Amino acid sequence: MKSVFLFLTLVLCWTTNVFASTPSTKSKIAQWIVSCQRDTGAICIYKDQRRILPYDANIAAYGLIEVPGYEDNVKKWIDWYFSHVNDDGTVYDYKIENGVEISLNDCDSEDAYAGTFLSLIWKYYQKTGDFQYLIDRQETLIKIADVIRNLQQEDGLTWAKMNYRVKYMMDNCESYMGLRDYANFCINVLGNPSLFNLYNESAERIRSAILNKWWDEERGGFVWAEHANGVQAKCDWSKFYPDAASQLWTIYHGIIEPKGTIAKKIYGTFNSHHDWASIPGSAPWCSIGYVATMMGDKDRLLVYKEAFKEKFEDKNYPWPWNCREAGCYLLMESRLKPYVVIEKKMDKKYIKPDEPITYTITYRNEGIGTATDVVITEVLPEKVELEMVDSGGLMVNYFIDGSWQDSFSSKATKIRWMIQEILQNDSGSVSFTIKIKNK
Repeated sequence: MKSVFLFLTLVLCWTTNVFASTPSTKSKIAQWIVSCQRDTGAICIYKDQRRILPYDANIAAYGLIEVPGYEDNVKKWIDWYFSHVNDDGTVYDYKIENGVEISLNDCDSEDAYAGTFLSLIWKYYQKTGDFQYLIDRQETLIKIADVIRNLQQEDGLTWAKMNYRVKYMMDNCESYMGLRDYANFCINVLGNPSLFNLYNESAERIRSAILNKWWDEERGGFVWAEHANGVQAKCDWSKFYPDAASQLWTIYHGIIEPKGTIAKKIYGTFNSHHDWASIPGSAPWCSIGYVATMMGDKDRLLVYKEAFKEKFEDKNYPWPWNCREAGCYLLMESRLKPYVVIEKKMDKKYIKPDEPITYTITYRNEGIGTATDVVITEVLPEKVELEMVDSGGLMVNYFIDGSWQDSFSSKATKIRWMIQEILQNDSGSVSFTIKIKNK
């Protein structure tokens, strides 16, 4: 039986006119990341270009891709990462001496390096549509994704490294998001249900273990680490890092929904213990500001940004400002306006040949303000036939024989949903069913 590859493509656009970001600061920080990038494509931790930490560079690139015009810089970093992958899928840190990049033959963590890179790959594809470049490197991508699966234990959680057997909350959140994003890549770009099932199941095992094994009802938070002997590090909310900060990683990386009860409880407890004016202290912690945007917390975000400006921006970004913080800042800036996030899921865990497949597209405005004139367009591949579309109460058009029409047709090659507005923190969903043609 021949494999059928389904290239299902989503196009999303919307109009905004709300809480203003600062283009000059955004551009300045994007350029700051570029100043850390070597001719080899490596993004160094700081502009003195003395050390390359792939984890930090992944996050820098993840933020940089949000700024139009820097796609080539991101691709150069991705090229560097691909060319430095070890036989087991891991990537080492490097130092630079006399202009030469020298491997340290070690890294801070193996699971988080792989997870953040896989998320970067999915974001790069979404922003550029450069699928052939990634398909050509699929063998290496599988090797990288399997780093996480090889570190995953019976309880679903991952060791930080094969030779460092501690399970960290932050690492596991990043591993979950990476595997989830790679699973989406496998089904939406490669059209490979088997790979989707494999990596999505591994991702869900991580999420399930965090929610069920690590939740501590008494403390109102999650365990932030577990050692090989089973000893758990429980959250002391008065300690900013790693205890309290790690709790917000569950929101940041999609373990829990920002609108959910647990997210609101965690965020509220964090706020009762920590002053936002002092969060950008010895370190910027732009990731915390990013979580504030996910929670729609404009007031605390303004407090944070004012403190950040005084302590870092006005002083020309002194150390410990670094490329990772710069990437997180750009992510934060990207949500200082309506930021519509979409997620597409299938109706079944495993796909059998000739069975109808129903996809549900969920959309959420995770930014600040109201998104208006939102258009979601689904581009269908040649080898499928459209069976059903659920409008979700929205206006729907179908692209048939070169033009948009209002009436449903199984011969449609595109579907377009139009949404007048999505309020801050609001969400909705639509769905469609396809069947692979026999010939």
